[in-house]
Amino acid sequence: MGVDYVINANYTGPIVGYIPQVTRGLQGLWFPGVSDAEAARNYYASGVGDATIVGTPTYDAKGAAYKSTVNYMQTQVAETADMTLFAVLDSIDLPSNTDAALNATCLSNNGGSSTGGVAIYFQGLEAVTNKPYLRFLIGYTTAGVPGIAGSAMPIDDHTKARLVSITITSGVGFEFRDWTDNKVVTTVNVNPRLLDTSSRKFRIGSTFRSDYQGRNHVAAAEIHNVALTSTEQAKVATGIRAYLAARRGITV
Repeated sequence: MGVDYVINANYTGPIVGYIPQVTRGLQGLWFPGVSDAEAARNYYASGVGDATIVGTPTYDAKGAAYKSTVNYMQTQVAETADMTLFAVLDSIDLPSNTDAALNATCLSNNGGSSTGGVAIYFQGLEAVTNKPYLRFLIGYTTAGVPGIAGSAMPIDDHTKARLVSITITSGVGFEFRDWTDNKVVTTVNVNPRLLDTSSRKFRIGSTFRSDYQGRNHVAAAEIHNVALTSTEQAKVATGIRAYLAARRGITV
């Protein structure tokens, strides 16, 4: 179920660790919370290494509390054409249609609409029901012109911890899934991907856009540089859920 015993480096005794359920294309796996040291640790030793803490995140029962562009974690994961990203997240601030500073980005390397990149974020309220939107975007090009594609998913409660994922298959499209509320959006997009291959590596709890500064929690983040199969995705989801329930009491 994802929880196992591992031995720490100096063999002074066992600590409870995590065995990644799928390692194909795995670049990094983080369970932010408790302390800076535990939050920054990449639980996949063969990945890109630990993250770097920026600013002063705080920690509570829901994981690490971040403020986009101010308090967050910087990873060394670069964007690739095919990707699968998982995150357990919520927005502390109510997303806004008019004030970008209240819109929280939880996992991203995006710097704007023309830079490429990927983002999972909260933005705006649905016009009729006034429900907040959970969104994602990816960069692409049409006849050489940069643009973004994505989808919006209305949710009942922005403060509720939820497990979400994006699976991107270049030249085919993407799948945006809310595992907690059992919602999925699948979109065909055959346009070439616009990758942000600059110095912008993925941030946890933040974007590279200066206007999106909403506060958010992240309790888990897992990034693969391949499009995982549906079977592989289910294994990852099961592992993350089991670990967070056992270690943190977080149910998603």
